[in-house]
Amino acid sequence: MVGLLREPFRLAYQGGDADNHTIDALYLGQSLVGTARLYNSVIRWHFNGIIAVAGPQQIKIHAGPPKDGSLFYAIYLMMVHGKMAMYPDFIIELGKLAIPEVIKALIARRSGQEKIVEKAVDAMLEMYRRHDEFAREVHRDHVTEKKSLYGLVERLAKINRRSLADMSAPVGRSVKQLQHFEGTQEQITVDEPVAEALRSTGEAKVGDVQKLSAKILGVDTVTGAAKLLIDGNVKPTKAKITDPSLSVAENVYTHALDTHSTVELTAKPVLKDGKVATLYVSDAKNVKL
Repeated sequence: MVGLLREPFRLAYQGGDADNHTIDALYLGQSLVGTARLYNSVIRWHFNGIIAVAGPQQIKIHAGPPKDGSLFYAIYLMMVHGKMAMYPDFIIELGKLAIPEVIKALIARRSGQEKIVEKAVDAMLEMYRRHDEFAREVHRDHVTEKKSLYGLVERLAKINRRSLADMSAPVGRSVKQLQHFEGTQEQITVDEPVAEALRSTGEAKVGDVQKLSAKILGVDTVTGAAKLLIDGNVKPTKAKITDPSLSVAENVYTHALDTHSTVELTAKPVLKDGKVATLYVSDAKNVKL
């Protein structure tokens, strides 16, 4: 295919409605538009050193038909006609490697996952130092310093807040997760905690997985929405149970609700303004007395 920047990659919508090979059409459209804006912004920076939501269009984002019986869309990053010849081969080749790491860093920064940001920045730093010609010609050596790269990620994440929010629109509403570059070493997963953080109007952070004891005050077995009373707390905590066992009859969650018993939960928090906004529960066990 003429002008193809890299081999098409799979954008995979998984779980929830996608288990039946469907997805809410409004959220799907919003997600694809957000994905296109996000990749255009990153590629605009890569080729021109411009950090802006709008500007010179270097590529067109094409979404190919999903594979039969799935919701895997093939995403084509195609150079605008006549643009590819303007750039040296090394810039195009480096783009194939760098773009996934930049996307990963932006998603992680917006969702407060600083360990992932640091790992992605380190990978970018190694690439750019190996290709110092790229740094000199396009970015004036700014990409060869770790502090400068952190600043770049911060600025790109800030201008792409809406794009990141739109990209994650179906997650937690129609599907369970979204994966960029699905099935490759570059795979990036946007699950429900990350999607909530990306859609937050303020600063949000996805915390580390933790164990805690709590009583279940209420649970919706269809949506997974729940209220918990964590040991030592006075006020209930909003939760979302993502554990597939919730759909099974006589599960640990409904048993704990009916018997007012304490369970040990495995959960990942989303924090807003330093406080837990939602706990995403992936597992539960009865507490042995």
